[in-house]
Amino acid sequence: MISIERMRDEPDLLREAMARRGEDVPIERILELDRVRRSSIAEADSLRARRNDVSRQLGQMQERPPELIEEMKGVGDRIKDREAHIRETEDEINSLLLVVPNSPADDVPLGEDETGNLLV
Repeated sequence: MISIERMRDEPDLLREAMARRGEDVPIERILELDRVRRSSIAEADSLRARRNDVSRQLGQMQERPPELIEEMKGVGDRIKDREAHIRETEDEINSLLLVVPNSPADDVPLGEDETGNLLV
């Protein structure tokens, strides 16, 4: 299976390799899902950091403002939503990556099937 890191780093080489194989691979869709996933991870991490900061502050307060506690419940719900979205996106990425064939070696002759092979 081709790694998502390689797809991110070398999308043009991968497109060219898949064209040489005669394969139509949804590289753009995979990369878009990866961008969405990474964005969702960053958002969830930011929300967790906010929740941790507020929790520390609440631990030091004598009186806990109910609106702040209510806000943190909302933050917790948003974190759960982001995590669910991340899992769904990862599942879709993995299912798409499973159908991406390996890149052919550089010395493989061009051709859509075995008729393009050279007899040596």
